[in-house]
Order: sequence, then structure tokens, then C-alpha cells
Amino acid sequence: MKPEAPTPRELERLLQDLEDGCIGEEDHARLMELLVADAGVRAAYCEHMSFASALHDESVTRIGLAAEQFVPPRQRQRRVIWGSMLAAAAAVAGVAAVLSVIAARGTPPARVAATAEAVWRFEAGGLAEGSDFLPDSRLIVDHGTVEVSFSSGTRVYLEGPMQAEIRDARRVYLADGAAWCEVAEGDEGFTVLTDRLRVIDLGTRFGVRSSPWGDQVHVGEGRVRVESRLPGIEGRELKGGEAIAADVLGKQREIALDRGSFHRDLETAPPHLHWSFDGPDPLAVADGSGAGRLAVRDGGGGGARDPVFGAGVIGRSLDLSAGDVLAESDFQGFGGGVPRTIAFWIKGKPVPAVEKADGEIFQPPVIGWGRRVTGGKWHLCLAPDGKALGTVWGSAWTTSIVPDGASLLDDRWHHVASVFTGRYDPQDAPEIIHYVDGRRVDFTSHVLAHGIDTQTDDRAEHALFVGGSRIREVASGPLPLMIDELHVVRAALREVDIRRLAGRPDEE
Repeated sequence: MKPEAPTPRELERLLQDLEDGCIGEEDHARLMELLVADAGVRAAYCEHMSFASALHDESVTRIGLAAEQFVPPRQRQRRVIWGSMLAAAAAVAGVAAVLSVIAARGTPPARVAATAEAVWRFEAGGLAEGSDFLPDSRLIVDHGTVEVSFSSGTRVYLEGPMQAEIRDARRVYLADGAAWCEVAEGDEGFTVLTDRLRVIDLGTRFGVRSSPWGDQVHVGEGRVRVESRLPGIEGRELKGGEAIAADVLGKQREIALDRGSFHRDLETAPPHLHWSFDGPDPLAVADGSGAGRLAVRDGGGGGARDPVFGAGVIGRSLDLSAGDVLAESDFQGFGGGVPRTIAFWIKGKPVPAVEKADGEIFQPPVIGWGRRVTGGKWHLCLAPDGKALGTVWGSAWTTSIVPDGASLLDDRWHHVASVFTGRYDPQDAPEIIHYVDGRRVDFTSHVLAHGIDTQTDDRAEHALFVGGSRIREVASGPLPLMIDELHVVRAALREVDIRRLAGRPDEE
């Protein structure tokens, strides 16, 4: 239930107590609840804390306690959903196109390079004569990966969708999205700013990810110093192999390092797993890489079962229609808040509705992965009658109704896809797009309890499953179905790509 709206005076008191570092536990819980539920409260919070941070930075500069002078952070600019959408993740990403190079005697040139399918632009500033970036250059990456190289030799890889400002040669402000930093020797002190954090290099390689729901810092090697830009939170050092997350109030917690949350070069294509269920090893990934092979197991105890195959849309399909079996992989899925796509053909029949303890009807999962902690899982589910599909991340979800009262469980083949673009709308809802038979289906409802931060580890029960999770939320077995041409991609496929997978290229 949505909490009672605060009065202006109460909200100002809560924000002021937070700023002063004297907020009590009950008030902290009240403020957190309001921030999750009310976009207006989040806007007021950003305005208040941006002003407080600006005063703090100015005072630190004036009394000489810091070596650098910070420009007050802008309020977060909301992403714009561009008509060009996203380029195909399956396109050749190994060729980097150097888009701007300005040479300078005695120092390496500052430059910008990008993967072949990248869509990006400077919204302000850019490269200046003399191999440097103009102050406060604003860079927008809609899709793909862009490499920003400074004359110091430091390189920053920016993965779309994201927005960043290159304040100067040693400071980058990350408004949202992901940045991986390879800091050159001698450039210690290079700094990445978010609305909540100041991440200062102490000789390292590290990544920063920012969203409306919080920030993360992952250290690959070396050390960084993480300082809060909000009052009342102490700074800390992180070394290689360590990572932290900061929530919307700046409160920090340790998390597991996830190197897969960042693109760290321009040569490596985003992972794309495809199970065709054909060939000499029908449970293996079609590209023959060896990783991700499926195993069919008993839906109750997890014991091995012989796989059953049937006629598919293309060649063979995996037949799980007995209803008491599921398939599991050693692939751990994609973690963090990275863009992703799940697409597949499905054939099944309706199942009886099962009511959970809270009175809600259980939505059987079809495919998913992740840990059963707050926001840690990523599941694509169907309604028991097949008339709705939803993407679930922990206790949050977005749902779409199948058009014209149709059902995806009518014993005929249907193509289904779920795409998380990596973007968030002005209400901080993640942009998740559902497709049915190659056509986009608008969402009909969603519940936003937290942002997307999928958590993966090496435990088998948290790896990718097909047909139903071994970890049961209710006394309901795996969903009986047949599945064919399963694609799991660490990128947001475009609508045209989904249509091709669904066999509708004529509608481009």
C-alpha cells in the first residue's frame, strides 16, 4: 500500500535530519518508504541533496581541505527514448571505428572510439584543438560501447544507455549508466562522480554503475577511495576484488564483485547464448562454446532425467510438457542492472491457478536466474491461463496482457520476448518491453519495490532454468511446455531483431 504523503514541513525535516546525520531509525524507514513510492519525494530529495552537496564542495574548497574544485552536480537528467532504438547485439562488435582523433606533439592524443554498432553523440562540448576535451563535455551513448581516451593514457569505457559529463581531464560525472576505468600510471586521483558518490582512483581498474535506485563501485585491481557526496557517511577504501552498493540515501553495503556488469574493451561482443535444440548435442549452446549446456532434471528433487525432444518451429524442440521436469544450465545469467533480452518459442496448455499465502495468484516462471533476495532474481513468467506475461525482479514486476484475449498456452507455437533496455522512465520504472509473436505489447501494470540489481553466484539453484525454478515459492510444479530457439543476450535487441526471431521480417 502506498504510504501517506508527507506534508512539506515533514519532508523538509526528514531531509534536513538526513543531511545533518541525525535521522532516527523510524524516520529513516519512513523516508526510504516515501522515496520508493513517490516520484515527487525523489525529486525533492535530489534537489535538496544537490544543493547541500554544492555547499559542502564549496566550503571544502574554500578552506583548503581538498585539492580539487567541484562543480555542483546537475539534477539527474531523464533518459530520452530515441526513435532509432538499439542496434542489434548480434552485429559484429569486434571492429572499432575511431571517430575523432586530434594529434598533439609530446603527448598521446585524446580521442573517442566506438564499437561498430554504437549510437552516440556529444550533446555539449567535444574534442578541442590540442588533443583535450572541452570542459563539461556531455556525452550520450544510446547503445553500444564508447572508449574515451585521455592524453594521460587513462581510458574509460562507457556502455549505453548512459549519460556522462567529461568535466576535465581527470573528472567524469556519470549521470546514469556504466563506466569502466583503466587508469594510467601517474594519473592517480582520476575521479568519477555520481549524484551520491565520489570515486577517487588510487592506482587501479574499476567500474561505476549509476541508476535512479542507487550506485555501485566494483574494483578489478588496485585501490580506490569512495566518498559519499551526502553528509554523515564516512569514506572508505576498496581494493581489488571488492565492491559496494549505495542506495538512494547513500547508505553503503558490501556486495560481490561482478566483472560481467561492465564492458572493458571494444573487441569483445556481448554474450549471446542460443539453444536451438538441434545438432549432435541438442542441449548445448548452438555456437559450440561449451558453456551453458542444459540438463533435464526432475522437478521435485533435482535428479537427472532423460531429455525428450519433439517437433519444433525450426527442427527439434525441448519437450518439458510432462509437467514434472525442468531444464537447468551452468550459465549463471547476467547480473547487476545490465541490459538484456530473453526470446524463445513456446507451446503449452493452461495450468490450474494456485493461490499464494498473500492471496495473489502464482505466476509460473518460464525462464530465469538469480538469487532469491530483494531484487536478486530475474524471471519471465506467464499467467496460469497464458493470457498475460510478466518480468519479475524480486518483489517488483511489470506485466502485459496478451492482445485480443488470446492465450500463450493454447497448444500452439507462440514467440515471446522480454527486453530490458537499461533505461528508466521519469517515475524511475525500468523500461521493460514485452513482445508476443513479434509484436510489441504495452505493459498494463507494474509494481516498483526496488530497482534492477540481479544477483548471481556459483550456486546451481541460482543458475539459468527453463520450465520452472527448482526453488518453489508455492506448491506448484514446473510449467508443462515445449520450447524452441531460446536466445539469452546481454544487450537490448531492437524491435526489428525480435521480428526476425519471430519469423516476421516482412513487417520491418
